[in-house]
Amino acid sequence: MNFEVFLVPFFSGLRVLLQNPHNQELITHLGTRYEIVNPVQIRQEWGRRLSTRVSNINGTATHLQQTSLFIETFEYKLYLDLELNINLFPSTLVQFIYEKDGPPVALQELPENCYYHAKVRNYPDASAAFYTCNGMRGIIFLENKVLLLHPLQGNHSDNYPHLLYHFTLDQLLNCANVDKVDTPIQNMLQSFPEENVLQRNKFIEIAVVIDQTLFEKYDLTVKEVIASTIEAINYADLIFRPLNTSISVVFIEVWKEDQMDMDVDISKSLAEFQEYVDRRIKRISIDAAHLLSGKHFDGSKQGIANLDTICTVNAVGLSKVVDVFQPHTTSIILAHLIGHNLGMEHDQSNCDCSKGPPCIMTNNIPYFTSTAFSGCSIQKYFKTLNQGYGACLFNMPTLRMSICGNSILEEPEECDCGPPE
Repeated sequence: MNFEVFLVPFFSGLRVLLQNPHNQELITHLGTRYEIVNPVQIRQEWGRRLSTRVSNINGTATHLQQTSLFIETFEYKLYLDLELNINLFPSTLVQFIYEKDGPPVALQELPENCYYHAKVRNYPDASAAFYTCNGMRGIIFLENKVLLLHPLQGNHSDNYPHLLYHFTLDQLLNCANVDKVDTPIQNMLQSFPEENVLQRNKFIEIAVVIDQTLFEKYDLTVKEVIASTIEAINYADLIFRPLNTSISVVFIEVWKEDQMDMDVDISKSLAEFQEYVDRRIKRISIDAAHLLSGKHFDGSKQGIANLDTICTVNAVGLSKVVDVFQPHTTSIILAHLIGHNLGMEHDQSNCDCSKGPPCIMTNNIPYFTSTAFSGCSIQKYFKTLNQGYGACLFNMPTLRMSICGNSILEEPEECDCGPPE
């Protein structure tokens, strides 16, 4: 085959993709530090498009429990092994939409679980997470770099080009928490004075609320807003995994009309949200509740949370979403604020983390590079657990129920051959 003849349609198709309005907006937003890559899915079947989705005999869709990707960049040849995050949300997930001038509407259909965590071969300190419902969108933490992968919209080729770019946002994390220790509400259901809780699996079940300003900024459907929110939680979950801690979202509210007064003073808004949780959400079994907002707060504050309150009705936080294009920026703020709920204070200059500074709980930092908790934060977290204040974290969320013999490969099944003949 003439190589030039092969390249002409490829570059012509790529040029059309780059002219797509959504792709142009994305590229304008990102700047110039990107390249075009073609992820390859390593699988037994050839000739299929890049996808983790599996169609089943009853017409439903599920996603592969495990799969692998190969991505070649200017600097790296990356082999990534992906595993479906089956703990991210349970079959009992509660979803409410608050319409304007109307009662709340309950969504019965569960979100599609196409959220993955990944390891990078030959890079033991690297980690990654992906959303694969439409192409491969994700984040790769590699050698103190943050690489973001984003599919190009409007693509119908077998190559399936994606944007890969180095995240370079220099904005500082401006947390409104002051550096003082509040006395935690007593929650001495169970204490572990002699037990090493480091090795025990822990689960943080959270409620997430999306306010009206953020919903309007997204300019997406409710289903897409929920998917993007869960994507951010999946990234935050990745950050907590080295602590043997998982985050599971068990309750979601989307406000098309705000259900409380949103003050420009972030502390007042947090107090209003705490009152709202006590009035409306506490009937749900949760460990913490967080409000994601698109509002601008005085002093450019981006987050605030009640310190050392996990497993109580006061375990609340408020995050400003600074970039709807980049869910991982939300995830780092969210991880920081959940850290406060767990008893972690802001890191001081003598606190170091394994992957190098800055650490997650450092304030006023270029937070896009934060991927790990410091030894100081870990020590405070496990002190909270050993004193019994986090007993609720040892309750495993209710997972999706798999049915053996229904010809559907469901989490956590490795195979399902259908009914016996």
